[in-house]
Parts: sequence; structure tokens; C-alpha cells
Amino acid sequence: MSHTEKKKYRISALVPTYNAGRFMRGLLEDLEAQTIADELEIVIVDTASPGHEGEVVREFQEQYDNIVYIRTEHKENSHEATLRAMKAATGTYFTLACTDDRHKRDAFERMAAVLDARPDVALVYANVYITTVENETFDSFTKAGRYRWFDFDPWKLLYCCFMGPQPMWRRSLHHRYGYFDGSLESAGDWEFWLRMAGHETFLHIDEYLGLYLYSPTSSEHKNPELSRREAEQVHRKYIHRETALRTAHRQALALMARSGLIPAEKLPPPGTPVMVNLNQFEPTPFHRNWLVQIIRGDESSGDVEAAVQHVREWLEPTADVALQLVDAVTNPPGEIHVSPPMLTLARAVERGVQWEADFMLFMTAACRFTAQDMKQLYHIMQQSPEFIAIYPVGNHDSLRWLCLSAHTLRQHGPMEAPPIVSLVELLEWVQQYGELSASENDGMRIIHDGSNKTLRQYMEDDVLLLKLLSGVMTPDEAEAMIGVLERWIEQRRYVEAEVALQRMIDLNLSIEDHANRLLVLIRKQTVAVPVN
Repeated sequence: MSHTEKKKYRISALVPTYNAGRFMRGLLEDLEAQTIADELEIVIVDTASPGHEGEVVREFQEQYDNIVYIRTEHKENSHEATLRAMKAATGTYFTLACTDDRHKRDAFERMAAVLDARPDVALVYANVYITTVENETFDSFTKAGRYRWFDFDPWKLLYCCFMGPQPMWRRSLHHRYGYFDGSLESAGDWEFWLRMAGHETFLHIDEYLGLYLYSPTSSEHKNPELSRREAEQVHRKYIHRETALRTAHRQALALMARSGLIPAEKLPPPGTPVMVNLNQFEPTPFHRNWLVQIIRGDESSGDVEAAVQHVREWLEPTADVALQLVDAVTNPPGEIHVSPPMLTLARAVERGVQWEADFMLFMTAACRFTAQDMKQLYHIMQQSPEFIAIYPVGNHDSLRWLCLSAHTLRQHGPMEAPPIVSLVELLEWVQQYGELSASENDGMRIIHDGSNKTLRQYMEDDVLLLKLLSGVMTPDEAEAMIGVLERWIEQRRYVEAEVALQRMIDLNLSIEDHANRLLVLIRKQTVAVPVN
């Protein structure tokens, strides 16, 4: 079917291009390999490029009938070109497809399924891995880092754009809110998202569905001064809505913020509370990124399978919980096939602390942790936000579950866990960290970070990072951010430190006395320690 017959597609991928001929073949192969490519329209706007994009596109048009190619007489910026693509597109959903980025094969299927199931959601966005090597694929790439975006928060959106490079949104939104502002070369998409913020709901899919090429020649990096000016312009335009966005921020805490564990067809209907089986909870900052780990020790494989099923029965609807099995003995009996593969207990803690989780709940296969137990645990966490560990009062030698705060442990530096084969040993190891104190509440014992600095430091770092991402940072704040980077390097968070440092350099902040020193420290370590 030719495009002139106006087939209505489910998704339109919008592709602005200029001087990107070397990427075009890889992009089209990537898009045509999507699992729902038969429902995908590809709209390419070539803004008088001197490259050979047109030749590659015409070659693919001979094989595929879902490609629309538009070439302008004069060069336009990427948002002007995207605007042209939008007006030519027929899809129910739009997504950005930069020529140098790539996708997981089912990325569009996953994102569109969430939009299908949640008509109350206007836009979805997912995490991306980072590479610095051109024309790699999602199935085979050199990992340089990753962007794990914030869950949707309208107030945070005022300070930085975290929808990522590959969001998907409803075409119908443009009838209500207009299109991208073509006068903005760098921040046109951010300005449009802010136009909708507070009125519409966005949803973070906490899965890695894309591959982002970090390149100093990309539109967002090649002119850092322009990016800074436009960020300030957008921020000033919407700062008067800060109070309203803070109100929307509180409402956003009640959203189901992830889709990872729920098949699309099982997503709850619009308006379902975030904690489906725990909907009596008040929304709290702790409704995010849990890692539940069942320890496979001496129990039979049947016991472990029963424990997995028990947890899934009441955790699956939350969608913000990952479930893993953990080996706690050298030669565990039986074979249970799970994904990801089983970890040792020590490695499981290290992985959780290294930004894979905010909170970790370990339990033995014999433990039956109930929804009521989780409600009680949430209540105690609200009262003790600086906690490092929570566990039940009782026989210490037969500990059945243990909750750890990964973001609290992160503040205490590198994790060098010895061989650990029981929750008791794990608890004893954790208690070596920091100035700790203890209390009891409703049958649970809470180990506190006695220095009482952890949560405050965590929040202060978050504020500085938001200002850095927005491009609005004072000299004093830049100096404070240097201290944050030094601490991140000590904690082996090298990729995050390097990305933040590069952002400071791009913004021409006066950090010359620090930049070379920090880069040497980061590069020295990242050569010796590969990114996981």
C-alpha cells in the first residue's frame, strides 16, 4: 500500500535528519526490525542535508511501504523538522527516533501497550543505555553508562527534562497543546512537556528499551551555551507555575510508576491505586524501586518455588518491585530456572547498592511475608527515613527477613562484602557501617544511621543535580557540586561522576581548577574497573 492511500498507522516514528547519512541505514534497519513494524510509520524530514540520507531512504522505500521521506530546500533545526514530520504523520502515537539512537526490538510494542491500557496516560518514557560508539545495536553495544530517569514528577520537570530521547505520546495532545516550539533549537521538546505538565499524566517505564549515543557533536552538546540559554528561557517561562506543579507532584506519587513486572494485558484500569493490594497506604516517597530477593538455602526447590509464587501474588500489581532468587549456600539443591540468573548473597547486596534499587527486602524461602507485613514496614519507614536496616524482633539466630536501605548504604562508600551465607551474617556486616543506633517499633527493630546525615545529604545532592541538569547553577552551587562528584568517585560511581562533570564543562562553569584532576581520577578508575 502506498502512502497516498493514507493507511492509518498505530505509531509514527519522527526522524529529523541533517548530515547524518552514516546513521540512516542503521536507523532504518533498527526501526523495521521492531516487533510491531507492520503498525509503524517512519516519517523522515531531511532538511537540505549535504549527506546521502536520501539515497539510503529511497533504497529502503523499494522494500518497505511505511516510509515517508520529505526534503526541504533549506536547513531547519531539529524541532522545526520534527514539527513537519508531525503534520505529515498519521499514527495514533508519536515517538522521536534520532538517527544515531537505537531501540530494543520490542520497545515500541511495550510503550504502545501501556498507552493502550492506560488512556489516562499522555506520554510514556523508558530508560536507555549509553554508548559512545556509532552504529551499534541494542543487542550488541559497548556500554558506557545508562540513564535511569526519574519517575514522573511535574515539579522536577520544571528543573530538568528527563523524558529521555525516545518518549512516546498521543498524537491527540497536539490538538490541545499545539506543537513543539520551532524557535528553540535545543529545548523545544522540554518546553512542550512543561506545557502539559500538571494537566496530563506521564508514566516512567522502568525498563531499558533504548540505546543512546553520547556524542559531543550532537545537537544538545555541540553548542552548550545555546543549550544553557534555552534552558534558562524555558525555566523562566514556567517558574510561575511552581506552586501548581508542586501540587501535581504530590498527586503523582499515587501513580503506578513502572510497568516492568506486569504484562500489558494485565495492567489495571485507569484510576487503580499504585499499590493494588495495599491501597490503604498513603502515598509516600518509598513507593519506588524495590528489589525483593528470596534466599535459596537448604530448602527444597519446591519450597523456593512456593515462596516465589507467594511473593508474586501480592507484589506483582505494584510494578515497582523486581524479584530475584539468591544463592546463600555453596551447593544449593535442585534447579530453578529464573531470570536474571541467581546471585550470591554478597553480590546481591552489592548489585542493589550500586543503583539497582532504593530498598532491598531479603527473605528466606520459608518466610511468608504478607501484605500486612509490608504495610507495617512502610509505616515504620515513614517514621524512620534515615534507617539502614529493619528486621523482626525475636530469635536473632533464625532471622527470616531483613530490609535494607540501599540509598543509605550508598552514602557509606564502596561495598566490600565478605562471603555471606545467612541473613544473620548480612545484618552483622551491615551494622559495621556508620554511627548506628537502634530502636523498636511494633515488633520490628530499626537500625538507624546515627550520624543522621544520610537522608539530608541524599536530598541536597538531588537538588544540586536537578540544577545542573537544568543548566541553572550559581558559582557556589558549582563548588558544592564538585564536592558531590568527589564523594561519588570515592563511592565508585564513576560513570555518573563523569557525565555530571562533562555537563559542568559544557555549561562553562568555572571549574578549571578541578576538572582535570577529577577527570584523571575517573579515567584512571574506569580503565581498571569495567562498567557493569
